[in-house]
Amino acid sequence: PAYAQERHPPDRAPSLMTPTEIRTYNKGLDVAHPYYIRCRKDPVVGSLVRKLRVCRTNQEWKRFSAMGNDTGREILGDVSSAPITGPGPIESCPRNRC
Repeated sequence: PAYAQERHPPDRAPSLMTPTEIRTYNKGLDVAHPYYIRCRKDPVVGSLVRKLRVCRTNQEWKRFSAMGNDTGREILGDVSSAPITGPGPIESCPRNRC
């Protein structure tokens, strides 16, 4: 329905919503809609069993993905343009056994 596509963003953080509230909110929205809420379970560091449920709208997932990509490119750029200091590989490797 056309009215479902003109929805406002959720009034609170999707991760704080219950699965029932998320299903109700998503009802009638296309899965590609910017405000459609998607959840995933991330492992908790230090636990073999515990998972953390992370829910965001499509718009938020896209923004976080772009931020992560930008950070990765920035780090890679810093590493690839860093000056090389110290002895070369041959000088630092006694008898070429490295």
